This record gives sequence, C-alpha cells and structure tokens, in this order.
Amino acid sequence: MQHLIKKDVSFGIIENIKLLLLTNNEMPYKHITASQRNELSALLRVKTRQKKIANLLRKHRTTIWRELNRNKDRDKKYNAGVAKEITN
Repeated sequence: MQHLIKKDVSFGIIENIKLLLLTNNEMPYKHITASQRNELSALLRVKTRQKKIANLLRKHRTTIWRELNRNKDRDKKYNAGVAKEITN
C-alpha cells in the first residue's frame, strides 16, 4: 500500500511540473510593441488606471509600471514617441 501512495504522489508532482512548464511557455512575456505604446499613451490621457491598462493590453501591471517609469519625457509624463526612441 505504501508503494502505491509514493507512486501516486510522485506522479502528481510530475504532472504538476509538466503543467507548470506548459503554463510558463504560454505566458506572454514579450516586450511592449509600438502599437501598445500608442494605446498606453491614449489610455493614460483619458485617466485610465494602470491596472485596467494592464488588463486591456494583456500585460502584467508591473510591466506597465516599469514602462511608465522608464519612458518619461522632460515633463515627467509618458510619451509613446519618446518611448519608441529610447527603445530603438
């Protein structure tokens, strides 16, 4: 009986690892595209919250936060054109 329990537990762990690997391969870990930067800029102009923007662009909220902090113009406001220049 103990042998069967060990097999079941190890099988469950292997299945969970396979599931995790599959999930990680399917996650959209990609850079923000030029069109997404334009959308981001437009959504910020109409005072959309960062969490909502992240959901709309299908990005993690910290990705949006980092994009906003990295790509500000002289007035400390996000500008898609400035972001494109910095990233190219």
